[in-house]
Amino acid sequence: VPLDEAIDRVKSRISQLARESDDPASRRRS
Repeated sequence: VPLDEAIDRVKSRISQLARESDDPASRRRS
């Protein structure tokens, strides 16, 4: 697996988890 692809997968996973856990917070911000 190319490094860029691995980083992309990790980033998308982190952002997904962040969105799920920060759902109320992100709703307040927006």
